[in-house]
Amino acid sequence: MLDQADIVEIALRGAAAGVNLLLAGLLLFTRPPGLRRLLGALFVSATVLYVLVSAERFEILGRFEGAAKIVAVYNVVFFWWFARSLFEDVFVWDWVKLAPFALITFLHAPLEMWRTPSGALVEQASHGSLSILLLAHAIWIALRDREADLVAPRRRFRLAFAVMVGVTGIAITVGENVHAVAGLPKAATLLHAAALFVLTIFFAFWLLKLNAALFAGAAPGPLAAGGASAATPPASALAPADKAAFDRLMSLMEAGAYREEGLTVAKLAEKVGVPEHQLRRLINRELGFRNFAAFLNVRRIEDAKAALADPANARRQVLQIALDLGYGSVAPFNRAFKEATGRTPTEFRKASQENG
Repeated sequence: MLDQADIVEIALRGAAAGVNLLLAGLLLFTRPPGLRRLLGALFVSATVLYVLVSAERFEILGRFEGAAKIVAVYNVVFFWWFARSLFEDVFVWDWVKLAPFALITFLHAPLEMWRTPSGALVEQASHGSLSILLLAHAIWIALRDREADLVAPRRRFRLAFAVMVGVTGIAITVGENVHAVAGLPKAATLLHAAALFVLTIFFAFWLLKLNAALFAGAAPGPLAAGGASAATPPASALAPADKAAFDRLMSLMEAGAYREEGLTVAKLAEKVGVPEHQLRRLINRELGFRNFAAFLNVRRIEDAKAALADPANARRQVLQIALDLGYGSVAPFNRAFKEATGRTPTEFRKASQENG
């Protein structure tokens, strides 16, 4: 017999599942399509199942409960994929992104080792630890490049995402693991349903409000498309208040300001003589860059290619070239160079020498 708390919990879970189902449809069928939308639809679809099967005192899905639980255990992995696609302008599949999926598959495989009391405890603890790790990494990704994000709505969303989704998700995961070991009062499951409902409403609000900003691909502007020497937008395309600032920005870039180590949007705005928000808007709207690092890397990588191909620099270490270009260490330089050219700096230098 259901009491009042049970009815409220079922209502909250049903409402959260319904909103997530609506989001999945919007993400799948709203144009333009793309990987971000697909991963978002995958995440919210799995969330629908998780919301319904995580009610312990009753089976909302009946005979479909078992099949739904198989999909729901991957929810945190789908969330992690979706978060990375949202906040990383370049999302490439690799073994690191697939490893958590494989690990959860192993943890929930029908193996005899998981059927013992101790095995079940190890399985629960391992899944919980992995979930917390993925959620914490999603928070770190959201906050890591917040200052460099040139898309104003997405920049605001990063902070809200980290606080609401990431921190609350970790709290829910911790609660589930405590409940599996020591048990929690009946009110805790109602609180769990309420938290899921609030998170769903928050997520739906932000995704629908910021749809274009979050899901648009990088739109390369003149510099992104044509390199450091590409033509700038015509003067008529710029507002009079922005033209002087834009000209100063281009002059500073031509003078090599991008080579300054630790250069930030705030420091560059000070050099240009404009407020930080105005410089962000100029670089984003007029040049098409969604991230400040990408804006700097276009010129830095062009200079790096020239330096690596120059026989006079054959004995210079890659680290020294990276430092001269403003990178604090060789690792971010190698990563940016490979993303731009498909080869490491060493591979590029070797190929240039062989062709030269």
